[in-house]
Amino acid sequence: MNTRHTILFVLTLVLFTLPSCKKEKKEENFKEFMTGTLQVSGVNSYLAPGQEITVTPFGISSPENVGYYWYNTWNSQKDTTRLEGGSGDGTYKIVMPEKPGNYTLTGIAFAKEYYDASVKINITIVDNSLGGTLKNTEISKGILFPDERDDISYYASMAGGLLWQKNNLAWAGAGVSYLQSPVMDLMFGRFYTREEAMTACPEGWRLPSDEDFKSLAASVAEDGTELDIHRAFDGLAGSFMVNASMAGERMWTYWPNVNISNSLGFCAIPVGYCIDMEQALRFTGINKYAAFWTSDEEGDNGYYRYIYVKSENLMSGMGDKKSFRASVRCVQDL
Repeated sequence: MNTRHTILFVLTLVLFTLPSCKKEKKEENFKEFMTGTLQVSGVNSYLAPGQEITVTPFGISSPENVGYYWYNTWNSQKDTTRLEGGSGDGTYKIVMPEKPGNYTLTGIAFAKEYYDASVKINITIVDNSLGGTLKNTEISKGILFPDERDDISYYASMAGGLLWQKNNLAWAGAGVSYLQSPVMDLMFGRFYTREEAMTACPEGWRLPSDEDFKSLAASVAEDGTELDIHRAFDGLAGSFMVNASMAGERMWTYWPNVNISNSLGFCAIPVGYCIDMEQALRFTGINKYAAFWTSDEEGDNGYYRYIYVKSENLMSGMGDKKSFRASVRCVQDL
């Protein structure tokens, strides 16, 4: 075989060999995607400083017996709670940081020859003491009284011929917590159905009627202003609103036609409202709405008073007694 033929022969072997090598390398690095979506149970959006939680992963159906590890943004700690094919369900116990703020906990499911699956959990650590994460509420400018059922203390002020509670009711014997995070109760109060609201107030206190709201509004309205129950109180929303801030950010967004004065000392903050869906709770309206039940009713609905961030009027609305959840302010007759 001459030199020319030898070179051609070698080149032919190289051409046939190269594709085979690339194919083997590609197959060697190929991974499959896991089936399902990694999820967790046991953690809420808002937690208390130093609170211990137990997080359990679920949602991956294939492959079986994946491993799990976790890491967080407050101490960059990485913990493996189950090796691939190991025992247990990957549950993770962890203590929250002491410093209030926003943090992230990430869970990873891993298995050989599969791409990892991950879930990121955003957590806010809150200081729910007066003047903590929630500031400038002005509620402490009033009369302090305890609820003997749970030893939670509230502030109240005299206006419109009644003693009015200045912060939202947080009694845990009924109602639900904001985003189902109990740590938020002292700041936001709980969200009650109309049926729950009717019996939620402490002994000696009651749910206000819309006539009571009318009397309250009349105490700051200009002479000659017409106020009717179950109708909007024009131009008076700002007298009920307080310029509170949550984690350093203003809750009521500024609108030039709304003059927030809190002249009534009602201290309304926009915690929104909640609707009972089928097997779920939908919280909505945070930083936009504040809604308060009255004792007035019509058929299957109850009347409530509400404030919308863009309106200068104290509105009147109706909600289903069993599925609509709003805040509660209690009153005491003088």
